[in-house]
Amino acid sequence: MPKVKLVTASQMRQIETLSSENGIDTDILMDKAGYELAKVAISSVGVVTGLKCLALIGSGNNGSDGLVAAGHLVKAGAKVCAVILGERSTPDPRLLNAIDVGVTLIEAKRTSELLEVVQNTYLIIDAVLGTGVNRTIEGSLAKYLKLVSDFAQPARKIIAADVPSGVHADTGQVDPLTLFADRTVAFGYPKIGNIQYPGSVACGELTVADIGIPAGRDGDVKTYLMDSNFVRNVLPVRRLDANKGTFGKVMIVGGSEDFVGAAALAAHSSLKSGVGLTTVAAPTNVISAITSMIPEATLLNLPVNKLGEIDGWRSARKIYRRFDGYSTLLIGCGMGVSNETRLLFSNLLLSSIDISVPTVIDADGLNILSTHYRWWDRLPEDCALTPHPGEMSRLTRIPVDKIQNNRLEIAKEFSVKWDQTLVLKGSNTVVALPNGDSWVSDIMTPSLSSAGTGDVLAGLISGLIAQGLDTRDAAISGVYIHGVAGQTMGKKIGDSGTVASDLLSEIPLVMSEIRNS
Repeated sequence: MPKVKLVTASQMRQIETLSSENGIDTDILMDKAGYELAKVAISSVGVVTGLKCLALIGSGNNGSDGLVAAGHLVKAGAKVCAVILGERSTPDPRLLNAIDVGVTLIEAKRTSELLEVVQNTYLIIDAVLGTGVNRTIEGSLAKYLKLVSDFAQPARKIIAADVPSGVHADTGQVDPLTLFADRTVAFGYPKIGNIQYPGSVACGELTVADIGIPAGRDGDVKTYLMDSNFVRNVLPVRRLDANKGTFGKVMIVGGSEDFVGAAALAAHSSLKSGVGLTTVAAPTNVISAITSMIPEATLLNLPVNKLGEIDGWRSARKIYRRFDGYSTLLIGCGMGVSNETRLLFSNLLLSSIDISVPTVIDADGLNILSTHYRWWDRLPEDCALTPHPGEMSRLTRIPVDKIQNNRLEIAKEFSVKWDQTLVLKGSNTVVALPNGDSWVSDIMTPSLSSAGTGDVLAGLISGLIAQGLDTRDAAISGVYIHGVAGQTMGKKIGDSGTVASDLLSEIPLVMSEIRNS
């Protein structure tokens, strides 16, 4: 199956223009969009005969889609009123056609009439703004949308055309006056705002409707939706004649007296991914604790100094001498940010030492990295950086709220700048690649909002790399598998009770289900 692409508003307009230039009339696309919108609306409420409906109509093509849908609803037996909430061009054939088939037009400025209709309506078509939101909703439109929000029936269904009015199609940010939809019909392609939180919540259930756009018009689109089809195609084959050497070896450098569990969770996750062997390199004084947590891992005791702290220089040398034969390095999980751990990190990754394997940098590794001037000029090739928004802020010097308001574009910008694979964690985790491509997860689950889940993800990605996946495929697959595991455990246990270790047993089950689907 082809990869699912996510588009911006401008990319969608370009695709429609290219389609028109190649013989696909815009009116045909609009007719199909309106039909699909009406079809989803009808399926949401069942029988529409005699049902009172309200179509909120904007000034642009989104409004035209809504008028076409309103006409189809009338033909299906519904009683439809339409209110125009924007300046439409004249003559307006779409409006005239809607009126001809029986749509009743009401004037927005007659507030009492509009209020009565809103209060007695059970199906609302939101075709006001669509992908056109680029500023705060204000003025008369703000007044009318607030009226709808405040006085609509609690049991009413809102069906949005493309994106709900108030949702930014490119970022997923929502206006305070956003009409939260029960269902949204994205025309042709899902928009980034359909997928990115909080727009994804405002969209409700998302349907992507085929409106007849021919293939091959989306060549400039480089943002994709993560899905099981992609993961299935890249997961390593488990040969019957395999042994532990077949599936690679992971070296994890992490763990400290204060964060013993982080390295253990990462190691356990890498093993659950199917890797043949995982070694944890940790200070001597925490090795025994790690052993008790995960007996399947092998261990590399790192020397400590007279103060009981890890000896950074000697530890780096020991790791380097032992590293031959390992497929992947994971560094950072629970290692702390002392002067000695900084020395260890710098000697391994920011010096002339050449590890020569893909490296995953997580947690404290990222925090240490952020303290080095122009670290991206010194970092080895083929690394995967896995920051949460706070760590991303330290790496970029951009405030967390600004990152969260524009996650995709910021991730893409810095992946290219740093020339590394970047995994920006959080709701709708983004994987951005140095070539400008990006992948977005549509998974949002509170079950992953607890300590240690990031360590599980880092271990999973590392394990997949060790089994032969390139860094890109491992990052995308790891994020998807991790997200599904979190969703599943949230349903089994409850979002508020799921902890990181609960994910471990679910990872191989998710992978097996993907392989066999």
